[in-house]
Amino acid sequence: AFGFGDGQAGTVTDTATVSIGIQAAVDAASGGDTVTVLAGTYEESVSVDKPVSIEAATGATPTVDASGQGAPAFDVTASGVSVDGLDIVGDTDQTAVVASSGLTVSNSTVTVSLSNGTDANPRGIDIRNGPAELSQTTVVGDHAGVVDSILDVPGFIQGVNLANVDNSTLANVTFTGELGDAVQILRSGTVNVTDSEFDGTSTVNNDTTAVNVGGSDPAVPGGTVQVTESNITSFGAALLVTDETATGVTFTQNNLENVGGLDTFGLEAVHAFAT
Repeated sequence: AFGFGDGQAGTVTDTATVSIGIQAAVDAASGGDTVTVLAGTYEESVSVDKPVSIEAATGATPTVDASGQGAPAFDVTASGVSVDGLDIVGDTDQTAVVASSGLTVSNSTVTVSLSNGTDANPRGIDIRNGPAELSQTTVVGDHAGVVDSILDVPGFIQGVNLANVDNSTLANVTFTGELGDAVQILRSGTVNVTDSEFDGTSTVNNDTTAVNVGGSDPAVPGGTVQVTESNITSFGAALLVTDETATGVTFTQNNLENVGGLDTFGLEAVHAFAT
């Protein structure tokens, strides 16, 4: 294990040390190691190219702040990586967390921001080509400037984007702030979204979607997307299915408030309870 924090060097085995920072500890780690992050703010963009666990020390909530980096706070290219207990802040107009081979995120907060008037499409978490496991995590969309409709600006924020994933779960995830899509699922197999909170905002309400299946690309025919036991508030649509090949979509036992409705192809079951 590796421990490090503000004002402290990271320990590698019992003798070697690395300079302060998460990137330095990841570079020094071997596959299967755990990087333990002490309290503090880490102003860096971290590239992870090996299967490591990056977790907060007991009782600590460290912040990884990529502001001004022009890159994601975490750029993960290895499979088998997990992040636990961190406060992650993306650079403005940049996706905060990018993973190209799956990722596990738990007990964390991810903030993604968009400057007014730009055509960027930043995401809080963008996971592709592997299993996605998100739990006990909050994704916050922060748009600089109040607008009446998301279509009034060239860019918009997505909370989580999943593409080419399978055997994936989003459980006890909270989406809040100014999000165009809270969750977008593209070309994917089995994805379960359950026991989550979707708290939209009236500033972009008319053009927002809690869960968007398909997006601009079709979902995998026969793939299963389930949205269950979640609370959805102040979104233009609770569920948007944009490709008729996405026939394995279910939307059950969800509570809706101030939501425009459902716009779907091939919806197998709807049991939505307005509150």
